[in-house]
Amino acid sequence: MLSQYESNWRSASLRTIFYNTVDAVNVEDIPVKTSSYGLMLETIKRFNTLDYLLIRFINKKSFREMDPFLRNMLRIATLELKFNYDSTVHVEDIVYKLISKRRGEDDAKYAMTILRKVNEFNFEEALRELDQNTQMSLKYFHPTYLVNKFVEIFGYDEAVELMQANNQKKAVWLRINTLKTSMEEAVQTLKKEGTGVKQDEDFPEVFRLQETENPVPLTPVFKDRSIIIQDKASAAVVYALDPKPGEHILDACAAPGMKTSFISQKMRNTGLITAVDNNQARLNKMKELLEISGVENVEFKLADSRKLSEGKYDKILVDAPCTSSGVIQSSPEMKWRLNQNQVNMYSSIQKDILKNTLNLLKKNGTLVFSTCSIFLEEGEQVIDAIKEKVTIIKPKIPGSEGYKGYTFSPKIKRFLPHKHDTQGFFICQMKLK
Repeated sequence: MLSQYESNWRSASLRTIFYNTVDAVNVEDIPVKTSSYGLMLETIKRFNTLDYLLIRFINKKSFREMDPFLRNMLRIATLELKFNYDSTVHVEDIVYKLISKRRGEDDAKYAMTILRKVNEFNFEEALRELDQNTQMSLKYFHPTYLVNKFVEIFGYDEAVELMQANNQKKAVWLRINTLKTSMEEAVQTLKKEGTGVKQDEDFPEVFRLQETENPVPLTPVFKDRSIIIQDKASAAVVYALDPKPGEHILDACAAPGMKTSFISQKMRNTGLITAVDNNQARLNKMKELLEISGVENVEFKLADSRKLSEGKYDKILVDAPCTSSGVIQSSPEMKWRLNQNQVNMYSSIQKDILKNTLNLLKKNGTLVFSTCSIFLEEGEQVIDAIKEKVTIIKPKIPGSEGYKGYTFSPKIKRFLPHKHDTQGFFICQMKLK
């Protein structure tokens, strides 16, 4: 699985790779699936630091050209030796047997030599010889690019808090789909299946997962979409939009459809949602999801919302395509492919979509712009480009204020992993002047 990730790292989804692999080899045992996915996740989370340790004892060119199986076995072993402090596994014995079987004894002996050196290496002492941002990069498992960005936004101390939160297990949030069931029935069903949840104090349809005997995606109430896995910050976007029964709402960047289904739920399946996406495959998948979810008040439109010119809407949601820098906690593969060119590209797209969709808003209508991003360029800077056209309204949702430096910052809402136990989200509610 790690080798597949390496060969597709610019676009790879860990979940897709994992499920394709376990399905191909017919792995059915749930504990095996869970532990395998966890090991892959923890390894990719620490890619830069694992490679730093190994390259101390392997020529960099040789390491890059090494057989992928051998290279990734060394990474996993290094993870266990240096960072899994509770491990009782005899790592060297297992690695030696696996490499011997796959690559022969010479490679297995070579691997043991490298791992002994790695195990004896004083990582903390080596860090002290490096500049502060490089130290933070290796200690908290983030690329230097992100360290620099986070320090610029938050300062050193809070940047560390954010990176530590990104390295922790993400809180799982569930939404009860009242189009399919009542909240009481869903909670009781989950309880019978060994899943404990706690209702959120801000959003009554949202519950935090407390404990579970089986992964939530394997439960019947998830399969029929009586419950939907949806982060609290994502639900907050819909609360900011405040959809009402009977309204005509444009969901300008609708796929994969989680927010669309929640909007329909708040509208009680009345009125009309125009769900737009510029990719037919994503639209098709969203149609399936919404049908299973009991949604009946959606029309689908294949279009680019930067050029959309038809219709006038009571409310518009622009949950814009972005770098997804706010979901590193659950998708650590994202952080290794982030760069400034990508950030600038998404920021430009977001501005174009927002400027165009404002033309489709009815007088006194509401538009909500959101991104699952930590970056200024995908939040405050986008709003700054259209601030003369709109009146920004502070939404009635929790969260922190926007980043300082803008007159409208107190009216913006941001959710952050280290502050709210959610994904990173930017949310702005506005009306036309």
